[in-house]
Amino acid sequence: MSAQHFGERLMEAVRARRSHVVVGLDPDYESIPAQVREAHPRQAYPGEAEMKSACYREFLSGILDSVAGEAVAVKIQVAYFEALGAAGYQLYEDLVGPARDRGLLVAPPRPTRRRISTEPMPTL
Repeated sequence: MSAQHFGERLMEAVRARRSHVVVGLDPDYESIPAQVREAHPRQAYPGEAEMKSACYREFLSGILDSVAGEAVAVKIQVAYFEALGAAGYQLYEDLVGPARDRGLLVAPPRPTRRRISTEPMPTL
C-alpha cells in the first residue's frame, strides 16, 4: 500500500482512469435481489448474521466485478457491516482485498456516529 494520503491516490486514479465514479457499498438485506436471498436459506447458517453476510458477499462481489472497469474507488459503509457483528467485520475485511485486486481504491472507513436507520437524517 502506498504511503500517500488517500486523497492523493484518488486524484491519481481519477486522472489515470478518466473517471470520477466512487461506488458506495451499503447493503440492505431487503434490497438484495430475491434470487440471492433464496440461494442462502436461513437454516443453512448458524445465525441470521452469517446468512445475511453470505447474501451480501455474493451480491457485493458481483457489484465489484461490474464496476471495476469504470469506478476508481469504493466506499464500504462500515456501519452496515458492524450491524452483523463478527460476521460483518469478516465480510468487510474479505471485500477489501478483492476490491483492490480489481484495481479499485478503498476509501478508509469513518467511525460510526449513529445507528443505521431508515429514518431520515435530522435537518440542522
